[in-house]
Amino acid sequence: MTKYVNNPNQLFEVRQYTLTDGRAAGTKAVSVWNGGNLSVTVLPDRCLDIADVRYKGKSMAFITAPGIVNPKYFEHDGINWLRSFGGGFLTTCGLENIGVAEEEKGLTMHGRIANIPCENLAVELAPDCMSARIAGTARESILFGVNLALRREFRFAYGDDSITFTDTLTNRGFSKVPVCMLYHMNLGYPLIDEDAEIVIPSAEVTPRTEAARQNVGRWNRLEPPTAGFEEHCFYHRLAENTYGVDNEKINTSVRIHFESNGLLDRLVEWKMCGEGEYVLGMEAASSTIDGREGRRKNGSEKYIEPDQSYVNSFRITFSDLR
Repeated sequence: MTKYVNNPNQLFEVRQYTLTDGRAAGTKAVSVWNGGNLSVTVLPDRCLDIADVRYKGKSMAFITAPGIVNPKYFEHDGINWLRSFGGGFLTTCGLENIGVAEEEKGLTMHGRIANIPCENLAVELAPDCMSARIAGTARESILFGVNLALRREFRFAYGDDSITFTDTLTNRGFSKVPVCMLYHMNLGYPLIDEDAEIVIPSAEVTPRTEAARQNVGRWNRLEPPTAGFEEHCFYHRLAENTYGVDNEKINTSVRIHFESNGLLDRLVEWKMCGEGEYVLGMEAASSTIDGREGRRKNGSEKYIEPDQSYVNSFRITFSDLR
């Protein structure tokens, strides 16, 4: 195949660059085009989170009004985490907190890890230039406190319309500490609309709020954009760890599969059908999202011993329905 081209970028491309505009200025990015139907952008300055995914030219992700924000603008108090929440296809939450803030304990909303830049970044093409590896480590650490390292590694291959990544979370400290993670995967229009079907092999569905309880029978459907829509949040106990969305209108199916050695044990579904704020969150998680106090009361808090590692692996596949 390569005898037809003078430069392998014609077949498979990995591009590194720095954003220069607005609050994104100075943020490093790495974009991959797999030579097929898939284009992906990840952000080394934001825990190697996934900013954008396009399948056959169509956006798969929800992008918030703030968009990509350089982590130097991170505001940790209260709900101000949302001021630098770009949505994107993946925002990582944790490692000391997910869900509501507990400011008196120094626990910001959804934690700090998504606003921590990676070190030891590696962006490597295989010798045949037909596959790529992107890896880096984000460390959440403080003197007299936690010392947690999250190593993330992506793999991409020519013509393979999937995103594969593995996270290794290690306690580099000398004490057992609480730990939590939530993979805030945000699906947006045109992948999701009122004709899309939410596919979750749920063994049990538990609504988190009263609005969710009143609509629990429609957890697998989306409404049209609705003024004043109150978000719905459901906890799913999974029968199997593969879930996603089908949309006949754009002939697209997305499946997300994960494996975890003891940390991730549930799925949080976040359904928001507001006007302009239209998103489906499919969030593999280690616990509930009611803060540390809530986790301890309901028994979902997890811990990590010194030198212990949790490994979470994901494969996100995009395909046609017909």
